[in-house]
This record gives sequence, structure tokens and C-alpha cells, in this order.
Amino acid sequence: MLTARKKETVFYVCVVTLPIVQFLIFYVYANINSFTLSLKNWTAAEGFTWAGITNYKNMWLELTTPNTNLNVGMINAIKVYLLGWIIKPLQLLFPFYVYKKMPCHGFFKIMLFLPQILSTTCVALIYKYVVDQVIPEISFLYFDKRMMGMLSDPNSTFWAAWVFGVVEGLGGTILIYTSAMSRIPETLVEYAKIEGCTGLKEFTKITFPLILPTFSVYLLLGFTSIFSATLNLYTFFGSGAPIQTVGYYTYVMVVDSSGYTNYPKAAAIGMFFTIILVPLTIVMRNILNRLTPKVEY
Repeated sequence: MLTARKKETVFYVCVVTLPIVQFLIFYVYANINSFTLSLKNWTAAEGFTWAGITNYKNMWLELTTPNTNLNVGMINAIKVYLLGWIIKPLQLLFPFYVYKKMPCHGFFKIMLFLPQILSTTCVALIYKYVVDQVIPEISFLYFDKRMMGMLSDPNSTFWAAWVFGVVEGLGGTILIYTSAMSRIPETLVEYAKIEGCTGLKEFTKITFPLILPTFSVYLLLGFTSIFSATLNLYTFFGSGAPIQTVGYYTYVMVVDSSGYTNYPKAAAIGMFFTIILVPLTIVMRNILNRLTPKVEY
């Protein structure tokens, strides 16, 4: 018995050690380091020097000044999150379509999941070629109408990039939601059909309530990534994108930094939005826990 208990203890320690170490390094240490970095400045001559809250003051000034990169990036980041609520029905209906094995469900499953298999960079470059070269060429040849590429035109850049993000993300949601739906007991669905339940009622009264815990997890994850979304702008444009998001702005700031010059400012931006999101995320999590039923099946 003692030997068996020791083996169980060793197994438990081996299992939990990796996630704990990962949490300590990539969350605790990373955030402490970011916080201290946000209170410093860097120059090639002196290296890192103490700056107090100067970076936070400069960041706040840029954030509250209209039409600055950070101000526009914050607005676009919030816009992307709010638009995400529009596609929530698609993220549920496509998996339901595949789950019910309706006509061409296999084709939709493969085509929507394909961007998850291929490299995001490759898919983004193909998408850019289509919307910037193919579609304008079709417009001119068949409709005698000249148009700029959808990513090149400042009036449509945001929407073209957003659509790519939507299409790319549908594959992952199909996999997760379909897996959750497949766990619903067939006897329950068959009983509903006997009672005259239509497809729409099956979705609203049975399927969606039973996958609500999975749906709430996606809601929470989407909320935590509001200010880290980049819309794949660096893949499309490098560091010269005509639009901004907070995630893209800070990424370019670090990638194009001369030495460590922009690191303190990027750290201050990251810490500021983290401080905002942490309490809001906790509140949202508590609300979702209260609204989400404890489903067992």
C-alpha cells in the first residue's frame, strides 16, 4: 500500500509540476518583469534607467488624444470585439449543421477547418492576393468597373482584415462545438423528434443549452483577448498597416524597436490594459458561472 501511494504521489507531482512551472514563468515572472520594465526607460548610452510613471503618463496622453495610433487602435480593438458578437450565431450554426450531418456537411467541415491546418501566413498571403488582385481584375473584366484592392483601399482595409479573421476562426469553433454537440445523448434527440420537435427547436431547446458551458468559455476567452487582437495586420502589411489595433501597435513597437527603446512603453501599455481587464474578466466570469447551468450528460 505504501509503495502504491508513493507511486501515486510521484505521478501527481509529475503531472502538476509542468503547468505550475509554466504559470510561474510565463505569467507571474512575465508580468512582474513587464511591470518593472514599464517604470524604466532605455538608452543606448545608459541602458535601463528609472523613469517612474512617465511611461504611463505618455501612454495616457496618447490614448486620450484623438486620431493617435493608440487611440485609434483602442477603438478598433473594441469594434472587433463588438463585431464578434454578430458572428456568434454563425459560430454555433455551422457546427450544428455539421453535427446534424446535413447535405455537404463534410465539404463545409473541411473547407472551414482548412485554414487551421495550413500556415496562417500562407493562407493570409493567398487571401491578400485574392482580395487585392483577383477581385479587382474580375470587377474590371466582367463589370467594367475599376476598384482598388480591398486590403489596399483604406476604406475597406478594416473589413477585409476582419473577414479573414472570421473565416480563419470558424474552423476552430467547428471542431470544439461539434465535439461538445456529439456528446448529447441520441436518446434525448430521438425523444424530441417523437414529440414533434423541429430542427430550430432542437437547437434552441436542447443543443444550445447543453453546450452552454463551452459557449461561455469562448465568451470569456474572447473578452480577455480584446486588446491583444492584431487582425493579422503584420502578416498583410508588415509594420506599415494603414489601420491599427492595440495588439498590432504594441507588436510593431517591439519588433521595430531600436535596441530596447520601445520596450518600456510597450510594457506600460500592456500593464495598463491588463489592469483594466483583470477585474472585468473576474466579474464576467462570475456572471457567466451564475447564468450557465451545471450540465451533466
